[in-house]
Amino acid sequence: MQDQPPAFDSVNVMELRSVDASKITKVSVYTGLAEITRLFKFDVKMGQNQVKISGLPNVMGEESLRVEARGSASIQGVTIGSTPQPPVPTASEELKNLRKEKRLAESAIERCNASIGSIRSYVASTTTVNIPSVNLGQLLQSCETEGARLDSQLLELEEKLSAVTEAVEAEEKKLEGGNVEQDGLGMTASIGLFAHEAGEIELTLIYAVRQANWSAGYDVRVNMHASDKPVVLLYKANITQSTGEAYVPLTLETVTPTYGADIPTLSSWYLSVWTPPRPELRIKKKKKSTARLSSDDDLVMYTTAACAPLPMSSRGAFQAEIVSQGTLSATYQVPGLISIPSDSQNHSVTIIELTLGAEMSWITVPKVDKRVHLKAKVKNASEYSLLPGEASIYVDGSFISKSNIPSVAPQGSFDCSLGIDPSIQVTYHPLIKNASRTGFYTKSSKHSYNQRVTIANTKTQPVGNLKVLDRIPVSEDSQITVKLLNPSLSLPSISTSVGTISLPSISEDTASNKTKDDPDRPLMPPVKVSSGVAAQWDGADDSQGDITALGKDGKLNWLCSIPPQGTVNLSLQWEVLAPASITVNGL
Repeated sequence: MQDQPPAFDSVNVMELRSVDASKITKVSVYTGLAEITRLFKFDVKMGQNQVKISGLPNVMGEESLRVEARGSASIQGVTIGSTPQPPVPTASEELKNLRKEKRLAESAIERCNASIGSIRSYVASTTTVNIPSVNLGQLLQSCETEGARLDSQLLELEEKLSAVTEAVEAEEKKLEGGNVEQDGLGMTASIGLFAHEAGEIELTLIYAVRQANWSAGYDVRVNMHASDKPVVLLYKANITQSTGEAYVPLTLETVTPTYGADIPTLSSWYLSVWTPPRPELRIKKKKKSTARLSSDDDLVMYTTAACAPLPMSSRGAFQAEIVSQGTLSATYQVPGLISIPSDSQNHSVTIIELTLGAEMSWITVPKVDKRVHLKAKVKNASEYSLLPGEASIYVDGSFISKSNIPSVAPQGSFDCSLGIDPSIQVTYHPLIKNASRTGFYTKSSKHSYNQRVTIANTKTQPVGNLKVLDRIPVSEDSQITVKLLNPSLSLPSISTSVGTISLPSISEDTASNKTKDDPDRPLMPPVKVSSGVAAQWDGADDSQGDITALGKDGKLNWLCSIPPQGTVNLSLQWEVLAPASITVNGL
């Protein structure tokens, strides 16, 4: 006798609530969305099984849903759509009694107000003509007593009405509590499974949700007395989400995935001779309808995985683990189990605490602001990629300011403003001007200027890297010549048809050999002015700058090293030469 195929029962339908029947095994939070991994374990019967998983978030991207099965079952199809809503009851016995009690309270208040109004009208109409004066006082006393009683009764009735109204609203909300659309979990996935044998299987749902976001935040703590690594950087993640689900555990991603993003195509570019169009009758066309037929269940992609479960990985106890890192992104796994509720609030999670080296420097622009700004060039000597974010700056335990940290790759550097240093005082003296005329036949005017700057260090420790920025005027006319006298800086020739700064230029060999010998050295070395003071054109210390642009904007700076309780005097001198017959604008 031939073997008969096994007899299967009818389709086994199972209805599961996502929050109750599964656990979240992974949450990857990106910028603007999150990817959720949920694990289900349940028994299936041999043959056809239909699993309906409700309580999935409304903000889920349907195109992102993936389903993986582990066990003796294969996936036959996946559909997803809105959860059918059962009819919401609009009344109950409790609600009927509460509404009746509310109407009685409202009627009692209405009667009480009418009684109070009657007493007031009666008292207003009472005179000595219709009531003897002997009985008038007793009558008024009786009206006062009755009015006080009615006022007390009215207050009690209003309190009772308020309590009953709250009870009615609570009961109505209770009756509407089964509406999954209101809690943001109104999607259902229907999964068809064919089981070769009865038993337990594992089903994994992976889907992306909108309305989830994380951004970087920092606490930068600077110890000015530390010489080796003065900066402690606390790298934090500020996470917000309102998806309807609570998130544990967490993985932070520094790149946002795109689903269905294709490489764009470039069309050809054609040229032709333009000819005027023929006059023709224009016929107004009806706009095509963009509507499409929609169904309750939209088909999505699904995948199947091997039967063996994936091994779990361990994490560090006090810092985030770098799960993966590449040239485009980094992935951080937050240690421990941290619940992020769906409340649209900002939740701060610590990723790592880094101790970093930094080079301190000071800068001042006394022509604009006599205050001295302190900044640190911090090197990210770690394996963590720093995302752009706001930082709270603390110097020697005191809060200084808020600043922004840019995107910094591992082993990269960034400048961090540390606020104002009041212990360095700057005096910008009044400008000294002199004017004279030269020449016998052709008269020329010469304007000489001397700007003095005094820097005082009131610290008990030296200041080794102070930059003082200033400027001289720049000519925009060939008849006007500007000469820098002190400090005596050289630069490539920048003479133009409209003006010049008559200074000697460095040789072309010097400029061309710069990158050959040392690509990291400055464009031009600074010129020593005095002990602990050097001068340079602004931008000369930028190894990636343009050497031909130095001095074109007239800006220069001094690099100062000031001993404890020391003082430095700077002098900027220049002159402007022009024909006496013209008036120089801007002086």
